[in-house]
Amino acid sequence: MNKLFRFHYGFIIAGFSLILLIITSGMILSIGIFVKPISQEFLWDRSVFSSIIAGFMIVQGLFSPFLGNLITKVGPKKVISIGVLLQGLVYISLSFLQNLTQFFLLYTLIMAVAYGTTALVTISVLISIWFEKRKGLIMGITMAGLPLGPQLLTPVITYWLIQLGWRNTFLILGMILLGILLPLGLVFLKNKPQDMGLLPYGKEEGCETEESKGLSHHEGKPVSYLAVFRNKEYYKLSFSYFACGYTLSFFSTHFFSYGTDIGLDPLVAAFAFGLTGSAAAIGTPLAGGLSDRWGGKTMLSIVYLLRAISFIMIGLASDNWYIYLGAVIYGLSWTATGPLTSMLAGEIWGTFSLGKVFGSIFLVHQIGAALGAWLGGVIYDYTGSYFFGFILSAIVLIMGAVLSLSVKAQKGIKPHLAITPSAGTADLS
Repeated sequence: MNKLFRFHYGFIIAGFSLILLIITSGMILSIGIFVKPISQEFLWDRSVFSSIIAGFMIVQGLFSPFLGNLITKVGPKKVISIGVLLQGLVYISLSFLQNLTQFFLLYTLIMAVAYGTTALVTISVLISIWFEKRKGLIMGITMAGLPLGPQLLTPVITYWLIQLGWRNTFLILGMILLGILLPLGLVFLKNKPQDMGLLPYGKEEGCETEESKGLSHHEGKPVSYLAVFRNKEYYKLSFSYFACGYTLSFFSTHFFSYGTDIGLDPLVAAFAFGLTGSAAAIGTPLAGGLSDRWGGKTMLSIVYLLRAISFIMIGLASDNWYIYLGAVIYGLSWTATGPLTSMLAGEIWGTFSLGKVFGSIFLVHQIGAALGAWLGGVIYDYTGSYFFGFILSAIVLIMGAVLSLSVKAQKGIKPHLAITPSAGTADLS
C-alpha cells in the first residue's frame, strides 16, 4: 500500500494541472456573464458579441492540431507559461476595451491561441510524459478541472462584475493569472521526469503497462487522412460531435443572459450555471462506467438525449426549479461526450492513429461551437428571445443521438486507452 501511494513529483505536476484547468476554464467559460454589460455599453447586438466568441472557437480548433508538435519542440513548461502570460495580458488589455476591432484581436485571435496552450491538449501530453502507470486515472482527475472551473469561479466573477464593473473584473482576472498562476507554473512545472533524475511514475517500478506493451496501438500502419475521410463512420462521429460543440457553446455563451432576461437574479443565474460543473464531475465517470456495460454508442446517444431534454426544460422554464433541474441534467451530459466519442474512434481506427482522427473530429466540434455561439445571438436579435435557440439546440441534439446510435464500431480497444489530448475538450467542450 505504501509503495502504491509513495510520493512522486508527477503528483505535483498533476495537482498543478488541475489548478490550471480550474482557473483558465473557469475564466473562459464565464464569458457569457459579460455579454449583457459589454453589449449595452457599446450598443452592440448580441449577435456581434456572439461572433467574437464564434471566432474564438474556430481559431482554437484550428490551432489545436499544432500543439502536440509545439510541445515536443519547446517543452510543456514554456508552452504553458507563455499561454498563461498571454491570457493575463489579454484580460488586462480587455479592461481598457474601446471598440470591436480591439475585442476581435484580443479575444478571437490572441486569447484563443493562448487558452489552447493551457487546455486539455497540453495537459494530456504533460500527464502522459509524467505517468506510465495509472495514466487514465490521473488524466480523469485532472480533466475534472474543466467542469469544476465555472462551478467555482462563475459566482465569484459575477459578484465582482456586479460590485466593480466588467472592466475592473477583467483587470482582476488578469492579475490572478500573472500574479498567482504564472509564478506557480514557473516554480513547480518541469518538462519531464528526466530533468529531475526521475523516470515516469510506474516505469521506475519496472512495471509494464498495456500501453508500454503496445496494446494501445492497432496492428498495421497509421491510418491516412484520406482513409479517414473515406470512412462514413467518421462523418457520423463528427456530426454527432458537432451537436456537442453547437449546444455547449450556445449554453455557455447565452445561458446567463437568458436567465437574467427571464427575471433571475444574476447571482442565482450564476449559481445555476455553476450546478453544471458539479453534475459534470458525476456524469462523466458515470457515463464511462455505463458504457462498459451498454456500449459506447448507446451511452453517447443517451447522453445527447439527456442534453436535449435539459434544453427543452430550460427553454420552457416557468420557475427557478426548472432552470436548476435543466442545468443539472445538462451538466450530467456536459463533458461525457468527449471521452465517449474518443472511445468509439479508438474502436474504429485504433489508438495508434487516434490523435490524428480525433483531431479531425474535434475541428468539426469547434465549427459547431462557433455556429452555436453566433446563431444564438442572431436568434435573440431577431426574435427578442432565446426560446427558439433552445428548441433548435434540442433538435440538433436529437439528430446527434441518432447518428451516434448508427455508428458501427468494433470492440477490442479498452476505453481508458482511448483517452486523447482532445478528449472532452471544451475547451468550451
